[in-house]
Order: sequence, then C-alpha cells, then structure tokens
Amino acid sequence: MSGRDIERDLNDYFRDTPAPQPSVQLRETVAANRRERIGGGIGRYAIGAHRPPQLLLSLVGLAASIVLTGGLILALASRGDRYGVAGASETPTAGESASGIASASPSETATAELSESPTATPAPVIEPSPTPGPDVTFGPAGTFKATGTTAVNPTMSTLLPNGKVLVVGGDTKGNASGLYDPATGKFTATGPAADYHWRGTLTRLADGRALLVGGFGVSDEVATAEIYDPSTGKYTATGPLSGPRFDFSSTLLHDGEVLVVGGSRWTDTNGTTEYLKSAELFNPATGTFRSAGDMTIARNKPAVVTLQDGRVLIAGGRSGDKYSSLSSAEIYDPATGQFHSTGYMTANRAVGVPTLLADGRVLISGGDDSMMGTQYADLYDPATGTFSETGPEAIDRFSHTATLLQDGRVLIAGGFAGPDGIASIDPSIFAMTPSRYLSAAELYDPVKGTFARIANMTAVHIDATATLLQDGRVLVVGGDTTAPYNRADLYIP
Repeated sequence: MSGRDIERDLNDYFRDTPAPQPSVQLRETVAANRRERIGGGIGRYAIGAHRPPQLLLSLVGLAASIVLTGGLILALASRGDRYGVAGASETPTAGESASGIASASPSETATAELSESPTATPAPVIEPSPTPGPDVTFGPAGTFKATGTTAVNPTMSTLLPNGKVLVVGGDTKGNASGLYDPATGKFTATGPAADYHWRGTLTRLADGRALLVGGFGVSDEVATAEIYDPSTGKYTATGPLSGPRFDFSSTLLHDGEVLVVGGSRWTDTNGTTEYLKSAELFNPATGTFRSAGDMTIARNKPAVVTLQDGRVLIAGGRSGDKYSSLSSAEIYDPATGQFHSTGYMTANRAVGVPTLLADGRVLISGGDDSMMGTQYADLYDPATGTFSETGPEAIDRFSHTATLLQDGRVLIAGGFAGPDGIASIDPSIFAMTPSRYLSAAELYDPVKGTFARIANMTAVHIDATATLLQDGRVLVVGGDTTAPYNRADLYIP
C-alpha cells in the first residue's frame, strides 16, 4: 500500500469517525512538520541554530507517524470488509451477525501512546459500536454413505408426513414409485402411477398428499395429473392441465394451491418446440387447474421458489433457443394474480437450482448457458428485488441438487460439469464424457458467502433428486450412470 493510499484511508477514517481534540492537535503538528520540509526534505535542513528544532520536529513526526499508522491499522480492521480481510475465522462465533460481519464488545477498545517524547499526545480511543447477531454455529463438513437400492432411477421425490420419502421413476420406468424408510435405509415399492411423468413435477400438498403433473408419457408429452395418498399408497387421477407441457416448474403457495409455470410442448411430429409463458393454478379442494395468466416472457426450466412473504420468484430458464439461457427474473404475486419483472441475475442460467435461505434470501446455484455449466451463484434479496453475486462455487455444474440443511447451510451435490449435458439433446455436438458426471459435493455458507468442497458421494448422480429428512440427513437418489443404475446416497451432517 503506497503512502498516498495510507493518507487517503486515514483521511477517510477521521472523516467518518469524529476524533477527540488531542488527535486533531497531533495531526496539526504533523502538518506543521511537513510544511517545514517542503522543498527538499531532510537534506535541506539548516545546520547550526536550526538543527535542534528540526530534530525535535523529526522526532515528533516519527512518533506521530507511529501513532497514525497504528490508528490506521485499527481503522482498517474495523473496516475490513473494504479490503476483504474480515471474517478470517473458519467458524463463526456467537458474536457474528447473519451477514458475516463480526461484532465487537463495547469493552474492546484500542489505544496508542507516544513514548520517549515530551510532547507525546494520546491517540483517539476507538470504540466500535456493538452489532449483536444470532448464534450461528456450523458443524463438521459431514460425510456420505451408500443407502439402499431402488427399483427405479427416480427424478422426483418429496418428504411425506410420516418421515418416508416418495420417489418417482424417471426416463426408464416413468410410472414406477418407491418409498425410502430412513429407519431401515431401504426402498419398497408403492403405487405405481397411472401415467409416465418424466420431466414433470412432484409437489407435496399442504395435507400431506403429493401432486404429480405433466411431463412425458410413454410416447409424447402429457397433460395428466395424479395425486399420491400416503395413507393408501395409491395414485388417483386429478386435473388435467389445460394442455401438455414438460420442463416446467411447480411450487406450493401459502394458501395451499400449486403454481405451474412455463415449460415446453411439441408443436408437430418433427419435435418442434414451443416455449411456454402460460401459468396454471391447481386447487386441491376441487382437484382442478385454472389459468393464472402469463409470465412476462416464456421460460423453459426456470428456477422457481415461494418466498417467505408468499410471492413466487421465477428466474432464468430458456426462451426461444434451446441452447441460450436467460438472466431475467420475475415475481408472481398471489394477492394480485399478476407477474412483474424483478431484476437480473449476474449470469444467464437455465436449470439453476433455487434454495430459500433461513433469512429469506434465495440462493440460485449452478445452471447452464448454451449447455455450459457455471460456477457463478446468485443471491436474490426480496426486500430490494435485486440479485448479487456470491461464491463462486467450487465446481461449475448444472442438473444438480441443492438442499437447505437444518443449520442454514446448503448442500450442493452431483450434476454435470461442463458441456456434456448437451449430448442428451444433440449427440453430434459433444460426445458424452462420463468423467464429467459428478459425484462431487460442496457446502454453501450463507454467513461467509462461500462454497467449500466436501467428500464425494459414493456414486454419480445427475438429474437426481435430494430430500431433507426429518433428522437432518439428506437422501440423494437418481441419476446413477453406472449399472445397475439404482444406488442412493445418504448425507450425514
């Protein structure tokens, strides 16, 4: 750091922090000493009668520099965020706020004194204002272990009221379902559904049942919907949607209805895709869907999550080009039934995974643009309607899972790294490279705003599904790329 930088930051400090009168006098002494030296420095000091005053002033200036440098160090420590040096501790203490800024006790003061000088003047006493924050403690990184095997390779799951996890088949056995029992670590068959719903959605309803909607059937996309009842282990038909759709998103609203937005549908037998901006609402009381209007733009595979205030954030996705992604976002307000724009992410992304954090913000991790994975993550603040960059992630990835843990951190697991996922759409562009399928996992710390790698899963999981269990563990299942394609991982915090 140059002398100009130190002086500029010192001036900023004294401007922002009123100093007691002795410090002002000290600065005036230093200024006077500098004025005497203008025009040539020490080499031009007069010899003889003027030497003792100059020597005294030099000593005073040296002592003042020591004091001011000490004050600067304390000032920079209190403003460490300016240089990115705050929060060096690996484990936040009870005095750290949710934003990761350390708070100081009123008794923590710093003083500096001049020594060996008859004109020594004490430096200002710096008393940081206390910033109380919640107790935030994080446990160890945690580990993965293999748990059970499934009869299907599921792409959807949800936690049922009895603590078991409902998993629904993917592209090979799209109507098969299973139940995972955390107590035994085993899967058992249930259902099956009446129709296939690959690339559809599964949403747990407020009454504990689960809504299975849309996606691909045996040979084409479907508009069908079914409800799974855990008390009977059976599916019953409901709905249907106003029309078929796949690669859409669904979320449970605070009033118990389910919002379905975006996606795609085929427009002809050649597979021409229409991207949808329409939305629908499912009413569990009547078992019917109705129109919820249109989004501001068509979105395929957007990141969708219900905010703490009941509104819905819809971010990114694709619109009009199966390889290009969006950075725009919008809000659905159930109170008005209207969609309106809200800021832009710092990166274009489709297949990004949204996670509602404990403080009400939303983390959007991973995703792809032109089928290239990204390490950039975004935080959405509902209070300001804006996005800011966080992270970056340890690995660029998409088609991964993101799960909010009980301690407030977010587990990121699996997915694709790089461009390999494009082969599922157009194999002629990129050859599939199994080494780019991920078993890697990482944790996001919302206090520090950082991602950190943890131990790998026992198997690769792409386009998988993850469910937080009642005891705080996480089940990751589906997307296994190695025969027999039915392994599951259990994360233990």
